[in-house]
Amino acid sequence: MATNKIIASQLIKNINKAGKDIAVKYATKTEAWDRTFLAPQVQEQFTKVIEKANVPSNATTAVLA
Repeated sequence: MATNKIIASQLIKNINKAGKDIAVKYATKTEAWDRTFLAPQVQEQFTKVIEKANVPSNATTAVLA
């Protein structure tokens, strides 16, 4: 499967998880598409998922693509 490289993203919010800051973002542009808007409810849901997820210890960013 071919990758779809993220070119640009928008910050939703920074969260602190296990003493580490993680930037929660959504992709606004990839090699294949542009996103001009992401509903606030979806942003909030994605943030909640990342807050509950088992995030790798070396992760600094989570991007919804």
